[in-house]
Amino acid sequence: MKLLKIRKKVTCYSLKRNGVTFRRLRGDSDATIQHTARWTSTKQLKTYDMSEQEETFKIELVKRGLIKADEQHKKYETTFKRCMFCDFRNGIADDICNNCKRPLDRKKILDEQKNREDQIKNMQKEMEDYKKEMMSYLMAEAKKQISKEIEAKINS
Repeated sequence: MKLLKIRKKVTCYSLKRNGVTFRRLRGDSDATIQHTARWTSTKQLKTYDMSEQEETFKIELVKRGLIKADEQHKKYETTFKRCMFCDFRNGIADDICNNCKRPLDRKKILDEQKNREDQIKNMQKEMEDYKKEMMSYLMAEAKKQISKEIEAKINS
């Protein structure tokens, strides 16, 4: 205990109190804590939970983003995904922006952009091929027309 600089006597109950208080502050439900501690009811939470109601309430407000977190509650602050296009604040689990319907993941954006560029290149290639085909067809038709005109002048 001297190495850890703990001056109090540590018992199994102090570890249980610490675990229950930590879980309560983390936001675990009473039923989850009861199940983990192998209790038959949640009445024992009153005995082992050393957190204050005001602190728990403040943590919930920080998690929901309703108040700014101070240094003590920084770890409970919820992170949001910001859209790179419209700067909309989306939830942490969202993959697509709720405002502009674009993907929030940078890799997905780059993949989509690459797919679009590939599609544009393919379309341009098809257009060039079609253009060459049309030019050769028009040249052949023009040659036929010219040869008919020349034949008509020769025969007349």
